[in-house]
Amino acid sequence: KMAKGIRGGHINSEELLSRQSDSYEAQINALKELHESDKKLSLEKQAAIYQRKVAELESEINELLTQQAELGHEKDRLQRALPSTELLSSDLRDKPITERASELGDDIDRATPISYVRLCKSIDGQIFGGYRQYPSLSDKEIQDAICQVVWSITEFFKNPREAVIVLSGAGTSGRL
Repeated sequence: KMAKGIRGGHINSEELLSRQSDSYEAQINALKELHESDKKLSLEKQAAIYQRKVAELESEINELLTQQAELGHEKDRLQRALPSTELLSSDLRDKPITERASELGDDIDRATPISYVRLCKSIDGQIFGGYRQYPSLSDKEIQDAICQVVWSITEFFKNPREAVIVLSGAGTSGRL
């Protein structure tokens, strides 16, 4: 290549400069292509990171929507558990608390297995936590009454021929 740039022992500087310029242009173009390739890879990495973030956010949104739906069902259940006007009517208010229907059990026939278990836990919770204005099993007056019953039964068993215990009732009361 150098021989073409030399004529009669003289270097043709224009041709040499042209060749060097072509060489530099080729190197610059190669660097530009490399730079563009790096930019493309960087953008692809960023896109992959963003896609992962979007997937994580979509998953979180789905979890929140599920929780929102569950809370909505729980809210509906609690609203249905509020006393109805029927339960507050005078004839039902005159009945003992043990003879009244529990509002919590109104939809027991439509309960899923897990909501049935939760419903039973809620109803049991009324026994230990109290129900409206009624005392709970942990209240002193109830504990004193239980102690009195236990004391009475103990006294009965000291001389069982002189006393009679009669258990009556239907359903749970009768079984107790």
